[in-house]
Amino acid sequence: MFIRAMCASRSLLGLDKRELMKWACNAIASRALETFFTADAVSVKTKRKLAQQWTGSFHQLALDRYGGHILDRYWAVADLAHKEMIAEELLAHEQTLYASMHGKFILRNCRIDQFKRKRDQWRQQQQGQSRKQALFADIIQSTGKVRNGSQMEVDAYSQRIILQENKPAPASFTMTVADGARAAASSSADKRKQPSGDDEQPSRGSKVLPPSAEEGAKRKKRKKHEQKADEDLSMVLSAIKATTTTTSSKKAKKHKKSKA
Repeated sequence: MFIRAMCASRSLLGLDKRELMKWACNAIASRALETFFTADAVSVKTKRKLAQQWTGSFHQLALDRYGGHILDRYWAVADLAHKEMIAEELLAHEQTLYASMHGKFILRNCRIDQFKRKRDQWRQQQQGQSRKQALFADIIQSTGKVRNGSQMEVDAYSQRIILQENKPAPASFTMTVADGARAAASSSADKRKQPSGDDEQPSRGSKVLPPSAEEGAKRKKRKKHEQKADEDLSMVLSAIKATTTTTSSKKAKKHKKSKA
């Protein structure tokens, strides 16, 4: 899987800026780039190196239906300095992007209005989102509710979890002093009836896995995740091969015509 990731990375990094723009704005090739930016096997450093080739053209990506998705995927892994550089470029073309159906969503996702009015607050929020995304990465992957989602989706999901944790108990569960006394008395009586800790049995319906079975389940989950990453990289390599073949055939046809 590592070798495939290296091959895919080198192939994509070998493309020039014009070719990368064509890929990003193509319905099929953009899927390969989208997979590249979301693949765990590809390092963040490599993703950022590829995205730097779009410097000065991020607003063009934002105007395109497929290019906007690529920009959204890269935004999730970009560092604060590069996000600020992208935001400056988008702000310079704010009116054009607002007039575009796809561009206005990118302006919203990147919070360009806040960047323009309250830049310090925007920086703090972007740093907070990065920390929050790292904090809830395991939760998001295990639940699968936000798989490869945009940063706004990750932020919204994380916020829902925080709100659920801080949510106060419903009014129906509020006990009066008398209710509390009765509950305490009932609890004491139940404790006297319960057997000692050595005689306790697992509750009915609960499933406790032995250590060996638990390790096996973890290995199975890891293997499944690696297989998914392998499939993603295979898709990237296939798209690169298909595009290279098409380009070579076009050049060969042009060469034949020029000879004729």
